[in-house]
Amino acid sequence: GGDGGSQGCVGLACKKVSCTGGATTSISGQVFDPAGKNPLYDVAVFVPSTMPLPALTSGVSCDRCGATVTNPAASGITDENGKFTLTDVPVDANVPVVIQVGKWRKTYTLSTVNPCVDNPMPTPLTLPKNGTEGDIPQMAVAVARADALECLLVGMGLDSTEFSTGAAGPGHVHMFPSATNQDLWSSEKTLAPYDIVLLDCEGDEIASNKTTANLQGMHDYAGAGGRIFATHYHYIWFKGSSLGVSHPISAPPDFVSTANWKPTAASGASGSGTYAVDQTFPKGVSFAKWLLNVGASSTLGSIPLDKIADSVVTVNDPPSTQWISGGGNVQYMS
Repeated sequence: GGDGGSQGCVGLACKKVSCTGGATTSISGQVFDPAGKNPLYDVAVFVPSTMPLPALTSGVSCDRCGATVTNPAASGITDENGKFTLTDVPVDANVPVVIQVGKWRKTYTLSTVNPCVDNPMPTPLTLPKNGTEGDIPQMAVAVARADALECLLVGMGLDSTEFSTGAAGPGHVHMFPSATNQDLWSSEKTLAPYDIVLLDCEGDEIASNKTTANLQGMHDYAGAGGRIFATHYHYIWFKGSSLGVSHPISAPPDFVSTANWKPTAASGASGSGTYAVDQTFPKGVSFAKWLLNVGASSTLGSIPLDKIADSVVTVNDPPSTQWISGGGNVQYMS
């Protein structure tokens, strides 16, 4: 069942075969979000050498996205259409095929892998929509009145059973209503159970429910590997409150230095238009293609956005990256 030439191989890695005439044994397919609507870019797809897979830790950890893909028998990543091809894969029955991005992970089984031909996955692959289907990162949402990032997760296809209120709730998405936001961001310790924190816009630069110590805790959470998704007025975590507010708070200097921030009055202005996707770096090029593929753009490299608030003039690179800009401002940065 193998080519007989693999030295030190383990498990399925020992079941590869040699093909003639330039042929290879491959597995191909396409990966989508849990709802099966949007193809996903840069998702790791691999055949593990052995099963079961190692457990993923829950909560903040300083891991790179692919760090848990260890010793695969074959591996690859999806392109801007969510498509992939794994080459030189093992030949066997019931071969596991794993899709993983960060701490999202799901395992499929391909009933038969035939040698020296392509073996398409019989159905599109989707990330798990609940914890029974696979691994999902632990997420917290600071609920506020001006937008609802939790609806993004619903649109992605997460089951309603994954949403609950407060830190003690079940599921992978814990919602913290505005009155209990301090239960989430009071310190690095209260943030630490979460891989990702999503901050709904509060509609203003509200400093009265935050302290300088809270900003330091959010900073330290990021330093420990936490992911923060912030919109509009939540720039306060990175620049601190503006001069003249009744409750001044300070952000850690390295957070402040990530960008050239606008004062509050300018940040409140909003407009609509067509903005440019930065294609000066490889992932920016892929981002532009992906936006076109999912229908968010009709022209490569541009995207229409509505009610955009201008909070950032320029980013400081390094460490920051500009993704979308226009009108002398940065609309999306990391």
